Amino acid sequence: MLMYQQSIHQAILVHRYSWEEAHSPLTDCYGFCSISEFPNTLLDNVRERGAMDTLISDHANYEMSARVKDILRALMIGHWKSKPYYQHQNFAEHRWGHVKSNLGWLMAFLDVDPGCWLLALNYGCSVMNLTAEKILGWRTPQEVATGETPDICILLYFMFWDIVYCACHANKQPGSQKGQEI
Repeated sequence: MLMYQQSIHQAILVHRYSWEEAHSPLTDCYGFCSISEFPNTLLDNVRERGAMDTLISDHANYEMSARVKDILRALMIGHWKSKPYYQHQNFAEHRWGHVKSNLGWLMAFLDVDPGCWLLALNYGCSVMNLTAEKILGWRTPQEVATGETPDICILLYFMFWDIVYCACHANKQPGSQKGQEI
């Protein structure tokens, strides 16, 4: 458990808020090795999901760099910063607290290898994005953000940390292939 807690600072969560209806706590998770990768990660998120209304930060230096400001300016994205050491001002921190508690529960419940914390974090964020919430009128964060009802079939068929068998392709004879655990 300790390994993922020490490494959790190497993941970034991007929260999207759509102010038109209600805020949508859609959460995306990305792993990175150094904080200098944040601008590229931000651009990747914009490419995948579209530009968010506001980037919410806790006054972290890497979120306030000149390159990030240029990206926000070019894409007309607002930037809201809470005061340092006042986490209660940043409502994205509340969501981050839920993500961390769900991550801890998932890793303990399924006895996940601590080195796989980022995979568990991605899975936890995916489940949270597809789970209806009372504050959103029993709609999912993904539905509020995109306007489309999400398909949750993948969550019904697979659970994180399931054993999956894949056929080996060394022998092309039908019926002679053995499965391999991955």
